[in-house]
Amino acid sequence: MQIHWEMLSDVRRCEAYAKAIYSNKIDFKDKIVLDVGCGTGILSVYAAKAGAKKVYGVDASDVVHKAELVVKANNCQDVVEIIYGKIEEIKLPVDQVDIIISEWMGYFLIFESMLECVLFARDKWLKKGGLIFPNYAKLYMAPINFDKFYRERILFWEKPVEGVELSPLITFAKEEFLSARCLRSTEIQATDLLCEGQSFKEINLNTVTIQEIRTTKTALVFAVESDHKEMHGYGTWFEVLFVGSDKDNIVSLSTHPKYPKTHWRQDCWLFKEPVSINKGDQVALTLDVSQMIKWKRHYNMQINNKIANNTPFTREWTI
Repeated sequence: MQIHWEMLSDVRRCEAYAKAIYSNKIDFKDKIVLDVGCGTGILSVYAAKAGAKKVYGVDASDVVHKAELVVKANNCQDVVEIIYGKIEEIKLPVDQVDIIISEWMGYFLIFESMLECVLFARDKWLKKGGLIFPNYAKLYMAPINFDKFYRERILFWEKPVEGVELSPLITFAKEEFLSARCLRSTEIQATDLLCEGQSFKEINLNTVTIQEIRTTKTALVFAVESDHKEMHGYGTWFEVLFVGSDKDNIVSLSTHPKYPKTHWRQDCWLFKEPVSINKGDQVALTLDVSQMIKWKRHYNMQINNKIANNTPFTREWTI
């Protein structure tokens, strides 16, 4: 229940989906809805209460038994049918659905690759002109100063503890805390950003292909706007949009550091050593993100960095 508690206690997450569905009841009324990865069934219940004729909630974990209890507790059992199994293997009682809803976003938006399940369902069952919620997504990045983390996890070892010298352990601390692994679900403050973020991946769920999700290559240039003197790496976050037929009721769910935190928080990609910067300096990079061949839930990211007058360098991470 831990993971479901974390998601259901995320107020901004639940509010965004509820607002998106309830403010677009005209799209849901008398429609057939498919909930991909339904979990405890909360989105299926939202859809039923919004007037859907039939909702199929699909999940490949044993949580489906709990979802059935939630559906019944909300008197939606005549509308919502929970189906156990992988989306790629199940059979729906219908040939087409009008709407697909899903909370597919992982850390770094695409971690865990659940979006591929949504696209499989789209290609197999969604009728022409059908609706996907959310239907648009963006990944953002910005250079960051993560001085607090660096002081707490790295510089901590420079000071003796009760007279005991610990400085030989700094190397090991760097290996662990500044490793090639992305720091997933790490809280970044808006003041940690060295400048405004930029979008480096835009996804239209109506048209995107699975192959387009698996790789991303782009170049970005930032201008430092902060007075911080060091750059420790990059922070990433995402935004998804729910765009129904009423374009005045577009709902956004953003994990930008300036907003109240979500269970996703943000993700950090840290350098092995801080890089000196000044206000007005340029941070130029080329970025290459690719899905791992064997472990498809995970991704590799490589960034070639040219930061102010510092020597260019390349850094690689995994998530």
